[in-house]
Amino acid sequence: MKNTKVSLLALSVLAMGMLVASAETTTYHAYSMSASYTNVEAKVWSVGGGPENPPDAIYPQLEYRGGSVDVDSSGKVSGVGRWTVTYSASGTPSSTFYGTVSGKLAGKVGDPATVTMTIKGDGYTVYGTGLATPFKGNLKFTGQVGASPVNLNIQRMVGTLSGSFSGSTPMDPQGFKFPPNRVAYVPDSDFNYAGISANVLQSSKGKMQLLGTSLQGNGSIKEKTTYKATVKGVGFYKGVTVSLSGTVGLRTENVGSNAVSFLAPATAEILKGSKWNGQAIQGVASSITARLID
Repeated sequence: MKNTKVSLLALSVLAMGMLVASAETTTYHAYSMSASYTNVEAKVWSVGGGPENPPDAIYPQLEYRGGSVDVDSSGKVSGVGRWTVTYSASGTPSSTFYGTVSGKLAGKVGDPATVTMTIKGDGYTVYGTGLATPFKGNLKFTGQVGASPVNLNIQRMVGTLSGSFSGSTPMDPQGFKFPPNRVAYVPDSDFNYAGISANVLQSSKGKMQLLGTSLQGNGSIKEKTTYKATVKGVGFYKGVTVSLSGTVGLRTENVGSNAVSFLAPATAEILKGSKWNGQAIQGVASSITARLID
């Protein structure tokens, strides 16, 4: 009889354990999430080339002729570019140099984004005679968002160039300093609005894992009403940090003949401290979507 009682007790304990385990089973949903922003505080500026003077017939004149100058997602500007310096409308003589660029993009919420670039490189001056002389350039560009000097209806990175050149040129046989406060701009500069796009693996306990090829991170849902999440850039987007918060709502989608309900963000606010391309950003999503992945 004692053995029977012990066996029944063991079975009871086992059954209770199975019930508890069943009650704690975690389920998951996977869904795609996309949030778009259109407020000015969510603008992200970038540059894809070097500075040059506007074609204003003021000489000497610097022109960017292409290269690999670009900005990464932390705001670091780097690369190598090719510039020409012309001394008259005829374009001859002229100097060409290949400059290594280093600099950064930065910006505070509500203020125009700024950019600085230093350019150092070697090249040559030609005179239309078949002969050439050595040429070196050492320049600095400082600018911020403003009306383009070639089209006042669009915005570009606009500022001034300073620095000097060495080598025999029509300006001086030993070199010359660039005219002070010479207006310059970056033709290949523009902005896009920040946007969040990721696939989310979400547990029934409210844990969120955001996955993607540009942004990844984690978050959590509180009391099935609000959430917080932080994503960071990966790969080319390394340097981006975005903190999000908002409300969640219950969504229902049909999968085959079944109606499947899941919680997903209904709003998405970019919080203070978020950065993209070296610029501080904030804002509330103008639109947000979530679609179940099946």
